[in-house]
Amino acid sequence: MTKSPVNLQNGVRLRIILVFAFSIFINLFVPLSSDAVGKAISIIGANSYFYFLVLLCSLIPSKVAWMVAIMALVAVSVLDLVVLFLGLIVTVRCLSEGGCIQTLPFSLIVLGLLGLLTLLDLYQAWTVYLILQTKTYIASATQRLRVVLTWAVPFAFLVNFAMAVNGEYSVMATPPLIALPIVIYMAHQPEGTFLGLLLVITLISIAITFISVQNSLAISALMIEGILSAFGLLLLFMPNEWYTSPSVPPPPDIHILPSFVIEKTPVPGELPSVAAQSVIDINESLPQLRQRTKKSLIDIKLKF
Repeated sequence: MTKSPVNLQNGVRLRIILVFAFSIFINLFVPLSSDAVGKAISIIGANSYFYFLVLLCSLIPSKVAWMVAIMALVAVSVLDLVVLFLGLIVTVRCLSEGGCIQTLPFSLIVLGLLGLLTLLDLYQAWTVYLILQTKTYIASATQRLRVVLTWAVPFAFLVNFAMAVNGEYSVMATPPLIALPIVIYMAHQPEGTFLGLLLVITLISIAITFISVQNSLAISALMIEGILSAFGLLLLFMPNEWYTSPSVPPPPDIHILPSFVIEKTPVPGELPSVAAQSVIDINESLPQLRQRTKKSLIDIKLKF
């Protein structure tokens, strides 16, 4: 069963969460694995930026964004394959030299998770390819705006919590807690100016708080909150719906032939009453044209 473009796009976004989960588990087991495997795994540290780029591209209502996403996924997949190959080589070499016995189980776990992550990245790239091949594409910028800002709300609470625990609480950190839920609730309303003003106030609040705060957790949360809010402001000015309809084939030409009369001429020695006339519609009674009476002469006279 062929999936619709909407289901394909939602699948890409959901699997990004699974990708981040695999990455977290890999980072948890890397310190317990061999040093050679840890050095190889460190190469894919830049993949998180590619994943974040794919996530942002999946929220932009444009096929150009999906083209950027598939290029990022191809780069991630190639890097995963290279690191997996290097990790296997160093593990086999370490075992041949009689070392890495204690760290071998954790190294195999890391390489196994990396193999699953590679398959997942390849599947993601294939799914984006299918999205680009679809003839019908529908995307709503307002729906994506609500999704992005919903992700930003937990970081707004985290900023206020971290600042309060660290004794740095400021009233300038509270506007996002009010503005973001309002924008999420009114995203589908024709109030672009008001919603844009709320997002601008949110960004100003984040910038002022970022300058004054000292807590590292609050700083990280502010950065993520600011990126998501700025992206939401960008989505606010994008078209609500971008649609490309599939090409419709022209209707087939229908040629209607005129009706004609088949007149049967009686054979000498046959009663005149046997002769008959019948009007046959060529479009409905075409098989009747193939019926022929033996030893009969058929004269076809076209009457228009």
